[in-house]
Amino acid sequence: MSRLITEVIKNVLQKVLENRYPEATDGMMIAVEPTREKSYGDFASNIAFLLSKKFRKLPRDIAIDLLPDVRASLADIASVEVAGGGFINFFLDDRLVMSFLQDIFQEKEEYGAVDVGKGDKFQVEFVSVNPTGPLHVGHGKCAAFGDALARVLKKAGFAVEKEYYINDTGRQIDNLGLTLEARYCELLGQPWEIPEGGYK
Repeated sequence: MSRLITEVIKNVLQKVLENRYPEATDGMMIAVEPTREKSYGDFASNIAFLLSKKFRKLPRDIAIDLLPDVRASLADIASVEVAGGGFINFFLDDRLVMSFLQDIFQEKEEYGAVDVGKGDKFQVEFVSVNPTGPLHVGHGKCAAFGDALARVLKKAGFAVEKEYYINDTGRQIDNLGLTLEARYCELLGQPWEIPEGGYK
């Protein structure tokens, strides 16, 4: 939902710029980003700083010039302020924020889903612990990361296949089998010896 809000804000800024600074809008990328601190609002734009270079005006003066039209256009979803040297900060209306919760409640598991992947196949192989080696904390980390990545890709519209590769062939596995055979003989009281390259 926040992505949609930023698009609304960008569109408003675009229209205001077309009215106030029509010669500046061609090819200009309008950025609206989440703020780092809540006291600065929910989102902010540095558009006034970009315009200041072109018009040789202080960013704050440009932001103040844009403020009335931006406020009028966003009055139903956010309050707008100029901060610092010319940032335009947007504070979302509490009712709008609460409506996000309603969306989550209604959409349940589908909330946040997009169709970027368009059903393309995507395979994620993760963890794949070596059965002849010791487990360590990295395996746990990779398990959590791989599973989360697969879920994100699925939410983005990819047809995801998760794979856990098991290395069950080759010399290491042969030596593991011979080691188990030796230990089995030991339990039965028969002669035994761990083979060269075996697991002690």
